[in-house]
Amino acid sequence: MKYRDSSRATHFESNVIAGAWQGNANAVRVYGNSSSEKAGIEAVSDSTAADLVVRGKGSGGVYLGSTTPANSTSMTVMPFKGAFTSTLAFTQAAISSGQIAELKIASTTADVSPGDLVTYHLDHLTAQNTIDGGFRLSTAAASRMTVLLAVPGSSAVSTLSGVINIAWLDLT
Repeated sequence: MKYRDSSRATHFESNVIAGAWQGNANAVRVYGNSSSEKAGIEAVSDSTAADLVVRGKGSGGVYLGSTTPANSTSMTVMPFKGAFTSTLAFTQAAISSGQIAELKIASTTADVSPGDLVTYHLDHLTAQNTIDGGFRLSTAAASRMTVLLAVPGSSAVSTLSGVINIAWLDLT
């Protein structure tokens, strides 16, 4: 079989770079533990950016940490650019009783996109009876994330201010 090596393993004292040759500008580097770095795998390239894809064979998963089923996490392959957070202090114009206000968050504050995994928390609200109506995501830069806010019944507020903490996994 192409992927089975029944012979003894080959040991290297330093880095191993695979896939680099005259016609290919992208490769992978596997490096061992030294006094200055942990063991790891990284993409290497002649260009300033290179993707690294990790995938199981066939229907096999990708495991992080122990491969013991009780302690492992199998993931489907999807793009993942990182985990991010953003905090925004806001002031919202008057909200009439029973009405919904939209808090629009631009991409310069939180560059979330439809398909990202997003969570948020409203804090330090000036109107304690504010209802969090959820959120929606958009590709429009001026309203990348819109949080819906409401006040119940006859509880109109002249202004609403607070802080929103946003965290997201960039999957797009």
